[in-house]
Amino acid sequence: TACAPPLPSQVSFKTGGLYPEGFAWDEAHERFLVSSITEGDVFAVSKDGTVSRFIADERLISSTGITIDAPRKRVIVASGDVNASKRSGMGSAYVTNSIGIYDLESGAAKSFITLGDLSPMSGYFGSEVVVDAAGNVYVTDSFAPALYKVDTSGAKSVWLENEAFTPTMNAFGLNGIVAHPDGYLLVAKT
Repeated sequence: TACAPPLPSQVSFKTGGLYPEGFAWDEAHERFLVSSITEGDVFAVSKDGTVSRFIADERLISSTGITIDAPRKRVIVASGDVNASKRSGMGSAYVTNSIGIYDLESGAAKSFITLGDLSPMSGYFGSEVVVDAAGNVYVTDSFAPALYKVDTSGAKSVWLENEAFTPTMNAFGLNGIVAHPDGYLLVAKT
């Protein structure tokens, strides 16, 4: 069997105003998918540094966390708004937590789910996203002390709410998240 050529030790790319927040390696297509605080859309970066727009969705105010669910051939993108995006507007700044689910091959939208309406907090910011082995999606919120879950049928819920997750004044709360293969989540709080 033929071996895939090794990845370069570094991939450099230039594009104006992208402000990438998250990235994921798409092994099937040998590319990185990169989110953008300022653009909202998701970009593909090839191994040679070529940049192209992969997901264009006006509902993504700022694309933040991004993960690839290879078994289900989908990309899940978290979205928030800290008033730094060209799509920021009245009513979205500091109160946006949603996810977009897209086809891994084409970037076409499969669904878009708003999460901030699940918890009676004064602010929301969809930060990071992860998928467990069963296909459930978990999303951190940097402004509310909650972790959200979207199951494989699209049903959304507050999976865990805890005062320990409350952000301190002028700081972010929950941020990064990883699904451990042994069946639990690891979450970072700023």
